[in-house]
Amino acid sequence: MLRLLIIGLILITGCQAYTPRPQVLPQHIKKIAVRPFVNHTSQLGLEDKLRLRIIDEFLQDTRFTIQQQKMIPMAFLSVKLLITF
Repeated sequence: MLRLLIIGLILITGCQAYTPRPQVLPQHIKKIAVRPFVNHTSQLGLEDKLRLRIIDEFLQDTRFTIQQQKMIPMAFLSVKLLITF
């Protein structure tokens, strides 16, 4: 009986869901340039759709402004989409 209790406790504690902490940019970063994404998948246009969606999310979060790469931003966002098997 004790053995079943120990096994049950191990299973219960080992099956907890993983919840990552939210990734927050440092406070001094206010201007971000979103570089064109690189798409190495078979889905055409995925990089454009994802880039526009991410830019929309940054614009909705009024803490940041999106800048062109020609200007000097405080941070760059670069993404490479890969296909994995």
